[in-house]
Amino acid sequence: MKLLRLFVFAFLIGWLMAACTPMQAGVSTRNYMLTTGFKDGNLVFLGVGGDINGMVNPTLYANPGEIITVTLINGGEGIHDIYFPKLKVRSKRVSERGESVSITFRVPDQEGVLEYHDSVANHSEIGMVGSLQIFGSAVRQAVNPNGTTDTPGQTSGQPDTQGQIASEGKTIFDTKCAACHTIGGGKLVGPDLKGVTVSRDITWLTNWLKAPDKVLASGDPIATELLKEFNNIPMPNLGLSDAEVSSLVGYFQSVDGASVAAPAQETSGSASATETITQPLTGDPAYGKKLFTGEVALVNGGTHCMACHSVEGVGVLDGGALGPNLTHVYSRYGQSGLAASLESLPFPTMQGVFAGMPLTSSEQVDLLAYFASVDLETETPNQQNFWLVLGSGSALASVWFIGMLFFWPRQRLSLSQRLRKYGKL
Repeated sequence: MKLLRLFVFAFLIGWLMAACTPMQAGVSTRNYMLTTGFKDGNLVFLGVGGDINGMVNPTLYANPGEIITVTLINGGEGIHDIYFPKLKVRSKRVSERGESVSITFRVPDQEGVLEYHDSVANHSEIGMVGSLQIFGSAVRQAVNPNGTTDTPGQTSGQPDTQGQIASEGKTIFDTKCAACHTIGGGKLVGPDLKGVTVSRDITWLTNWLKAPDKVLASGDPIATELLKEFNNIPMPNLGLSDAEVSSLVGYFQSVDGASVAAPAQETSGSASATETITQPLTGDPAYGKKLFTGEVALVNGGTHCMACHSVEGVGVLDGGALGPNLTHVYSRYGQSGLAASLESLPFPTMQGVFAGMPLTSSEQVDLLAYFASVDLETETPNQQNFWLVLGSGSALASVWFIGMLFFWPRQRLSLSQRLRKYGKL
């Protein structure tokens, strides 16, 4: 009897689990990959790979009754998920940059259009909404470069694994690397990465992408030379996963396979492909200073720079100490590199602080002009502040010392001694 009860209990548990997850079984025949990002100041879904690559809130397609898999990658702007409300299918939430989650489900057997969105906070209200269209034989055909046609999310014959890896790598590059590097566009904060898989050993490149801080700390000669060449600005550890590193290497290889075989020809008297063209500064340095100090609030609500950074001669103590001193950041990064950094704010700490609150284009050019102006300072105006602080501290210490000289002898006497000497306590 006890065994029978156990069997019935196990059967009921299995039946309940099957009833609660009717759409999660089966093998998917169509796969989509999305990441989170910004477009025109709004949070959005971005397509990754295939014919949705780079599309904002891409429309997904499926046949009636088809089983599909949707993978969501956190692009680094907070916590996200993906939710199909009519199907009651919701992914787990991803909170860390590069973290991914997948959901597999069967779409309804009838044609129609279903919404998907991010159910976290108000993300759907500010732009993270897309659709899944179910159209039987009328599914849109995607034309490949070779002239064949395939349904979206699928490819003819065997999947192009290398092409997908390269596509994923491009998305990672655009999201995490483009603020400091270009491919064929010249130097920014870091080197131009065109031909990097030819000039560098793949094992070294993989280790560098995975943990540049560890490679540099090991005394690696290539890393040490790069640090010296690029104004002692170390490449930050982006916390890339092994899969992301492999995708980046695959992307660099795909680019180098096309570009290295036919290098660009340079002509005398013209700028080389890697030459950085300096554009005239159009911002207002005085207004940029107000943005830096917080005298004028940032439009999107971000924290003013001086809360974390310092510039010589600004404020009593020159600013915050959480981030580096920015007095000569213009020289260290160069105009194009600093402009790119202000646009994307690629540093992990800043991305957390400015999540959903990017600098506007006008704020960027005003701050750039301000940093260019303070970079020209040849003197160190913060010496006045230094002596002010030192003098004030010395004066307070002197007052304290004189007070101790007066009161300390009194503390050394006992109560009876004070009564006999002073006639009172």
